Amino acid sequence: MPDPTAFDPACPESFAAESLPWLAALRADPESERAGVGWRTAARDKAAGAAAASDSAASDSGVWRVGEVRLGTDRPPAQLFWRPAAPHELFAELDPRQPAQLWIPVGNSLAMLTSALHRYRTSAVPSRLQLPLLQRGFVGHRDSLGRDFAELAAELAAHPALDPLSWGSAYADDPWPRPLPADLPPATYALLRQHYAMQGAEGPRSLTFVTRWSRSLVVLEDHAGALVLATTYVGATDDAGATPPHGARVGAQPALPAAAELSPAAELSPAAELSPAADLPAAAELEDAPVDVRWALAGRAFASAATLQERLRAAASSAALSGAGEDRVTMLLGLAAVYGDDLRLLTTLRWIARLTPGDWALRAAAIAVAERRGYALLLHELCAGETDPELSAELSALTGAEPIGSVGTDPEPAA
Repeated sequence: MPDPTAFDPACPESFAAESLPWLAALRADPESERAGVGWRTAARDKAAGAAAASDSAASDSGVWRVGEVRLGTDRPPAQLFWRPAAPHELFAELDPRQPAQLWIPVGNSLAMLTSALHRYRTSAVPSRLQLPLLQRGFVGHRDSLGRDFAELAAELAAHPALDPLSWGSAYADDPWPRPLPADLPPATYALLRQHYAMQGAEGPRSLTFVTRWSRSLVVLEDHAGALVLATTYVGATDDAGATPPHGARVGAQPALPAAAELSPAAELSPAAELSPAADLPAAAELEDAPVDVRWALAGRAFASAATLQERLRAAASSAALSGAGEDRVTMLLGLAAVYGDDLRLLTTLRWIARLTPGDWALRAAAIAVAERRGYALLLHELCAGETDPELSAELSALTGAEPIGSVGTDPEPAA
């Protein structure tokens, strides 16, 4: 079967791709071969015979494959395509299964192409301290998702953008000997997987995966049923391998709003916030992430701390209180999981105590989170102001103190 992406003088799109001056200059650049670029031409296709088109290219008859780029000895070359809809640049496809929406724009010069693909040539798995950017998002609770940690981990292990060799929280960095011997016995491989999946004594249960091209890390965490995906990666303008300075964009979440901003707000739809489009990257926070990270997380909920904070702010409204308490509790559990050890969670729990006096379910969840985190002083603070008899009795039992005062008389915290 002839290759539908090969040059065909009878096809207007193919002729247009072949006759572009910038593409002709790019092909003629003597540095192309040194940069690992191989160009497809009508003569080359005729001599080499027909090649099978990738599924993603074959689905769009206006897209034409013009070349390929070597990314390393341990992975197939990226395919270069020209699109009539974007006639002034080329696009790179890392894998035939990669969605066309996530093809990489590589420009129309060798310098642009090399720069765009630079972070996809990494071979070694870096230490997480060498990856400047961290994003964390709430996937959902196992009860509402209908899937648990093990099932989501199996989905990630089978994803084409991820290497299936994962490791547990007992290891800070990749412990696998890479590459594995080709003749490794299956029984030995199974023992290695079991050994490297070990969990540490502290912190949530987790499994860390590495993406196939950019060698970014994707971590699945289980916070007592609240599932979080975290990813660390090199941004488009960052230097790979450079340890970032203290406090510089490493896992930083957006600044929390002042207490005065948490007044009743218009209700937000829970479904609209936590249900991403099936064919788009998971969240706007990942726009700077490598495409293999966005591909691995595409179609999954990925609610950031800012998103969950906004939804909790909406939960303070009387309209939101008419909805299911389970949604608001899930939001809080998700926010607590996304924050992890971040002490800004304390501020959120105080807000809940002060601004949601009629939301029993959310206040009860805040107490449970405070107890789980070991916030003893906060529990005493909540006990001193709780007016609900049942919650007051629970706080008294947890702290051994008698409730006094009223939450409503507490002074406003400093912004």
